[in-house]
Amino acid sequence: MPELPIHSTGCRPEARDQAFADEVWRTINSFVEWVESAKYESYDPYDLWGTPYGLFARTLYYNKKTVALPLILPIVALEILCPSMRSLFVAKRRFPSAEAHMALGFLNLFDVTGDTVYLKKAQDLGQSLLASSIPGYRGHCWGYPFDWRQNLGLWKKNTPFITTTPYCFELFAKLFDVTGEQAYLD
Repeated sequence: MPELPIHSTGCRPEARDQAFADEVWRTINSFVEWVESAKYESYDPYDLWGTPYGLFARTLYYNKKTVALPLILPIVALEILCPSMRSLFVAKRRFPSAEAHMALGFLNLFDVTGDTVYLKKAQDLGQSLLASSIPGYRGHCWGYPFDWRQNLGLWKKNTPFITTTPYCFELFAKLFDVTGEQAYLD
């Protein structure tokens, strides 16, 4: 675990500061182990709404408003009262925005430590994102891995979204800044 740097006063930090830093690094390492053991798969706050029932309930809600409230309340209640039950209805998946955030976190850790292990993890996630880019569009883009109903209509799974693509762009811009590799800029 990295030691705390010498303060500008020229003194080493107190032992309790080092103990705190050690605990922070233990927590970071524990989180990295956990997320890698989960293979970067997770749930999304909106994935229940992408199930056939969720799509039906939202469609009815957008068309009939209060008449459909009894249909959307079970999903809202499940999300608030027992979010772990979502595993009964949806599977864990990889989400481009989550992968981009993780990779950006690894780049931050690389910036702090200089440890190329973190750079490699960010680059691996970048490669995964490139492989999951939605084909058929001009340039790379990413979206939700589930159908999404909103008031303007249905957005089919893997439709590019402005709420997903910018996080991936930010990752590739930072990978370029860190490595200078043209492939990330492209």
